[in-house]
Amino acid sequence: MTTFEQENNKENNKTSYVPQENNEQQIPSQEEFLNWLEDQGNLFKKETQDELTNANFVDLDKPVFEQIKNETGIEKNLDSLNQEVEKVVEDVKQEVEKKKKNSFSEKLQQVESFLDLYKELNTVEGVQGSHTFYSSEELKKAIELVRDGTIDSSYITNTFGLRDKVNELKNQEKGEKFVLNTKELSPEM
Repeated sequence: MTTFEQENNKENNKTSYVPQENNEQQIPSQEEFLNWLEDQGNLFKKETQDELTNANFVDLDKPVFEQIKNETGIEKNLDSLNQEVEKVVEDVKQEVEKKKKNSFSEKLQQVESFLDLYKELNTVEGVQGSHTFYSSEELKKAIELVRDGTIDSSYITNTFGLRDKVNELKNQEKGEKFVLNTKELSPEM
């Protein structure tokens, strides 16, 4: 086994998602997948650079070897390949992020209580408003201030329809309190 193959096996074992104790495949989280994908892209770039460095296995003198590299355009080709790998990695990252946002948006529309809303906010780092990024914790605090009437709902971003959902849940909550208060006032029969 060559040094290259040994290094490749080490890297493959390090980034594998198949546990060694059994052969059941585990599904990586999105973050693990993106990290693995980025590691694979970096590994590819390192391998191509190492191969280029080790390509002078016939021990040509350096000027001759450099001339051959320049005439064949191998470094440009490798740079082009590396740029393609970087683009693929970036495209996949953007697609995963887009799906994550769409999933959050869909789940947000299905929320039926503030508790459910807070659970969904816990699944994301935060929400990008029109000008500012709001962490999940900031959003939950602002929502609580809206719920108790301290601030108006206009302080909540409407990205993904969040403000609309907060208003809907607040109105639902008011309706439930009204029904409870009305029952307390009605005479018992």
